[in-house]
Amino acid sequence: MRRLINYYQNYKLKKNIDMKVLNFFRVALCALAVAFACSCEETKEVVITFPEATDVTIANGEEVELTFNAEAAWKLTVDKDWIVFVEGEDTFQQLTGTAGSQTIKITTKDVTAIFEEEKAVISIEMDSKVQPLYNITRTAVARLAKMFRYEYGEAPVEITAAAPLNLEYNEFGDIFAGIAFMANFDWKLNSVPEWIVEIGALSGQASEIVPTKAAAYAYLKQEALAFENTGNITITDMEGNNAFSFPVTYAGMPEGAISITNSMGRQIGLWNNTLQFSSDAYVVEYNQMLGESTKTEETSTEVTVLTKDLQYQVYVLEYKMIMDMDVWQDMDEEEKWINVDTTTPGKLVISVDQNEGEERTAHICVLPQSLVPESFDSIWFNENSNELQSYTFAVKQEAPAVAGADAGVVVAWTSWQCELYFEGLIPCIPFSEYNFDGLTLMDFGYNLPADNTYVYELPESYSGPLVISPAGFPAEWYPRGAEVNLFRATNAFGTTSFYTDAPNFSNGTAYENPNTGAGARCALQYSADALAAAKPGKLVIELYKDADEAATYRPSAALIIVKK
Repeated sequence: MRRLINYYQNYKLKKNIDMKVLNFFRVALCALAVAFACSCEETKEVVITFPEATDVTIANGEEVELTFNAEAAWKLTVDKDWIVFVEGEDTFQQLTGTAGSQTIKITTKDVTAIFEEEKAVISIEMDSKVQPLYNITRTAVARLAKMFRYEYGEAPVEITAAAPLNLEYNEFGDIFAGIAFMANFDWKLNSVPEWIVEIGALSGQASEIVPTKAAAYAYLKQEALAFENTGNITITDMEGNNAFSFPVTYAGMPEGAISITNSMGRQIGLWNNTLQFSSDAYVVEYNQMLGESTKTEETSTEVTVLTKDLQYQVYVLEYKMIMDMDVWQDMDEEEKWINVDTTTPGKLVISVDQNEGEERTAHICVLPQSLVPESFDSIWFNENSNELQSYTFAVKQEAPAVAGADAGVVVAWTSWQCELYFEGLIPCIPFSEYNFDGLTLMDFGYNLPADNTYVYELPESYSGPLVISPAGFPAEWYPRGAEVNLFRATNAFGTTSFYTDAPNFSNGTAYENPNTGAGARCALQYSADALAAAKPGKLVIELYKDADEAATYRPSAALIIVKK
């Protein structure tokens, strides 16, 4: 029985111990299960869905609004620096935000013209992962260029196919127009028509305004003056590609217009730059700067004639006194001493025969075809001589040198020039023959006529008035006119040796020409008191035939009075 009781007690004790162990294990297993369950919960992966990549096209300088949805905090980046994110007035290369629906703005940072298409990618980063969000295409910019007629102080005028650059004829032959260009790329002048003077290395930078520093002038070549022409002025990029051309036109010389220039390019006519030859038929050149005449070794000189399409007729005339009248007359072929070669269009090659008599003058009339009469004769020319002066120029030939006491003494200025009188005829000297110790004609005035400026050295003892009576001037010529004075007197080199104010001058009475017996005409008289009071110095007196000459300060004659 004890055994049975002990066995039962031992069994019960063991069972209690086993239950405790079992319960321990149950608790442990539960704890492990809970722990395992918690561990599984912590390591479970969270899956984030990225927005699908979108293609976006943007123009240079354009601002574009974009939208996307993010399931977590995000960051945007871009792989090209020309794309920026816009927030207010600020721009950024990166952008961040929180989860949710998003709206952003982008634009191009570089507003310089881009002439080729470019690509960029905007990427989004979430949960340490990065994917493309937008594929950006920046479109190419079209090249643009414009040309303008540009004159200082005036608004530029755009040149187009419908409104080309017109070079317009003027009587001075200096035909040009200011030009300027504007382009959205760096540019250079590539070419001009062959009838326009080369402009040089004209260039400019990309700009939205007309670059005044890159403005230039397009000049018409003189040899192209007579003809109508059209062409194009072209610019390119700095590599010489991508050309833009702009039309330029010239209508040619108008009907009746003419340009006559000597071998030195100076306009010639009745009143200026007469052609001169020595008595032995050599060309005499006058240097206006030096005030000197030089006999050359040339026996002919060339005159350039420009008229519309180089169509003209040439006539040789002389100015003679017939029945007490000065008239134009066709030069008799048997007496003709001047030779004019017209073989080359636009060129007259002029030569003369030797002269054994007095100084002589011939006149060459060049008429544009539109002015040529059906019958050219001296009567027609005399009736229209005033209107034909710009088409006529003089050719003078010296007389042989005269030996004796009177050799070289100028007792009268020649026709179309002036004669100087007081108490008889005063000898005066051509400027080129007077020694001014290196001074040139330009030192005394800009427009003094090279072939009609004379010098008179005032005798120290002289105390009377000075009277200047111009030959060849109109009969009604009054130097001190009611409307405008037809003379100008200036002190050379800014001295005050001579008094030049108007009260010192008056309309004087000319003396009879002792050489020709011609009657008196109105003259310019300089006060005797002013002469007496004048200190040693030089007085320049310019004489104008009419108000037009006076307005432009281009005298027909000039006299330099020297008081020692």
